[in-house]
Amino acid sequence: MIEQTDDRTTLGLNSEYQYKRTIFSIQSNTSVGGGFRSDDIAVSLWHSPNRRRLTQRVNSAIIERNLYLWAQEELIINPKLRFQIGLRGDYFTFNVEDHLDTVMSETDSLPHASGYAQEAMLNPKFNIVYSPFESSDVFLNFGTGFHSNDARDVVIEKTISDLERTFTRQGLDSNQFLNS
Repeated sequence: MIEQTDDRTTLGLNSEYQYKRTIFSIQSNTSVGGGFRSDDIAVSLWHSPNRRRLTQRVNSAIIERNLYLWAQEELIINPKLRFQIGLRGDYFTFNVEDHLDTVMSETDSLPHASGYAQEAMLNPKFNIVYSPFESSDVFLNFGTGFHSNDARDVVIEKTISDLERTFTRQGLDSNQFLNS
């Protein structure tokens, strides 16, 4: 049995601007936007058989930030057919303070790491939407996206990647150290 706590404060700002115009006989809807999201998180995980806390497996303070900008162009060919193309750019920062990263027991198999990581990415989108009836849409969707369930995994992955690069620069076999 496990017990998980997640105490989170989330703040954000989202903005959007739209304008419409007609190009020949095609209606064009342009949208641009951006925003910011901030999550301050205290997360813990306990081994708790019979609803009694025995061993703390995770105890982390996480600060996660996301700054994003996006643009979308929608071309309405006729009432039944439209095309949408878009691009979203994200910049993420992850700052994790793992209060257990120096306390590893023989029974604890969870990885621990404190640190900072950042990522930037562009995600394109393209949709074709056909509306045979006013209340129905059939569509083809192409594009990429991003989702992270846990900032701790991002920091751990960066720590491992940094160690591998350091070992390689020093002429050492990283597998010997990281897989043992």
